[in-house]
Amino acid sequence: RDIMKNNGWIKIQSEKDFPNEELDCHFVFKQNNIKYQTFGLWDNKLKCFYSGALKINCVTHYQKIIKPKAPLY
Repeated sequence: RDIMKNNGWIKIQSEKDFPNEELDCHFVFKQNNIKYQTFGLWDNKLKCFYSGALKINCVTHYQKIIKPKAPLY
């Protein structure tokens, strides 16, 4: 069953797989036949992933970073 959920990773196969909101995320990208994993953000206005000031192309998978809720007291 976990294989169907891909451990929470979303595979990008077409434009419809990109997030529809701005979010912090981990993502995997491939460059020169080497896979890298990093974190950054998806800019929904520019429709691209960034890690720091670096625009990352060729993203193959992403996973939203779920921020913890603030303490109540």
